[in-house]
Amino acid sequence: VGFFGTMIQTEPFLAKLTKSGDVLWSRTMNSYMHTGLFKKALLTADGQVLLLGVDNYTVNHGSADSSILMKVNSTTGDVIWARYCRGDIYNITKTDDGGFVFCLNEQYGFPPIYPYLVRLDASGNIIWQRKMYHMYSGLPIYRGILYDESGIYLAADYYIENPAISFLVERWDAVTGTRIWEKRFQLPGQNMNFESLNKIADTLIVGLNFYTSSFPFQANFGIFKADISGNGMGGY
Repeated sequence: VGFFGTMIQTEPFLAKLTKSGDVLWSRTMNSYMHTGLFKKALLTADGQVLLLGVDNYTVNHGSADSSILMKVNSTTGDVIWARYCRGDIYNITKTDDGGFVFCLNEQYGFPPIYPYLVRLDASGNIIWQRKMYHMYSGLPIYRGILYDESGIYLAADYYIENPAISFLVERWDAVTGTRIWEKRFQLPGQNMNFESLNKIADTLIVGLNFYTSSFPFQANFGIFKADISGNGMGGY
């Protein structure tokens, strides 16, 4: 998944290769209005490919506008369905019924669009969507998402804070779309950005980038652990 174009117009370029690097098919997606840049590809349960991207206004102007979800036939490259969403989707994951779940982050502007958690079926239809109200102040930017038999797990950092000194972890019921818990963890004196979210057995592992805000600049990678009930277990 790549792109080509000019500073005025950008179009995704898709290609399927053999193990030896030979091209089976390739195409540009210029028949779809506003399609700009794909940043992630998932192999779906039915053997097709789901693409996550942003529109060309976002690519060319550097501001959040809308995200694109597109399911593509892995044999021919033909588009099966496409969905446009106003706001940023940083990550998406598969569900056990062949569908998908993702967070749609706030689009700044008027009127503002606040964060939503959305679950789709394999055809791109909405099963449920939930506006994400919070017990804490600030607006989290959701970047991590996991799905398994125990639910949906989310992780976010707070770009509205300067510097960012906290992150948010949540657990949701995947069937009903209800929040089970949310926990905000703060590390005073540490500037951080979210890096990754993983789960090993009943332990959630959040990867964080720590950095200094003054010269000489330094950066380190850290790990924070919590159980599936949201209780912090420390980190390093």
